[in-house]
Amino acid sequence: MVPILPVKYLNLIPRPGFGVRLPQIVIPAIMKVLKEFNVVADIMLSYNRETAPEDVIKSLRPEDFLRGHTGTSIREYITLAIEYSNIYSTIIEVEADHISLMASPERAIKRISVGGFEYGLTEDEIKSSIDYIRKELEEARSVGGVRFVTLDTCELIDLGVDRLSDKDVEARYESELDSDMRKTLEKEYLNRRFTFIHKNRIVEVKINEKELRRLALKYLKSIEYIAKLYDIVREYLGEVGFEVALDEVPQVTNPKDLLFY
Repeated sequence: MVPILPVKYLNLIPRPGFGVRLPQIVIPAIMKVLKEFNVVADIMLSYNRETAPEDVIKSLRPEDFLRGHTGTSIREYITLAIEYSNIYSTIIEVEADHISLMASPERAIKRISVGGFEYGLTEDEIKSSIDYIRKELEEARSVGGVRFVTLDTCELIDLGVDRLSDKDVEARYESELDSDMRKTLEKEYLNRRFTFIHKNRIVEVKINEKELRRLALKYLKSIEYIAKLYDIVREYLGEVGFEVALDEVPQVTNPKDLLFY
């Protein structure tokens, strides 16, 4: 068994992150540089697109063509990262990047290439995506060493809410959220000032009633499934560091949206 002591959750330590699409070529070079400059780093590939379970890579099925399109399996990139980390005595964090609830890799690639953002997943698409995520995590668990994950439910963010009238937003808010949820949100966010200190500036954020309604309709389903994905990750990988990806939504995430999420 390959020892995994050099693989850690690096918490808030500033560090570069490297996508290792051709691991046999780039991982030895990266580890050599990390050792030379005494630096820690993330080693990652994007699940659902850049890497895939080993049997998906080997199957060559047309429907899996865009899954793991680099030809590098989850098992391969994790194993090589750990092996070379041991050889060079470097400290790395192996990341499962962009574990994504998505309709298809094709839709994700279209979104990234500025081909348009498509909102919404059917119940069948959600189930199929979660089943595939479990398959990915099973292979990651079998190898060991993953200490960080990025979770992505961007396709459940309803950008159309931004185009609705206040009246329509209010009607949907009242009909789609039960009274307990509305009371919880209103207690948490209304009549409050959130203050953030960052270096030489102070950022204050306040959310009014109209803004809260829009934020809830826009993000709550995405947040619900982030929580579900995190529970699945813990089931397979235990306690790991994690982040939420909002970077594939075609708009800048402003402070109020970020605070709510």
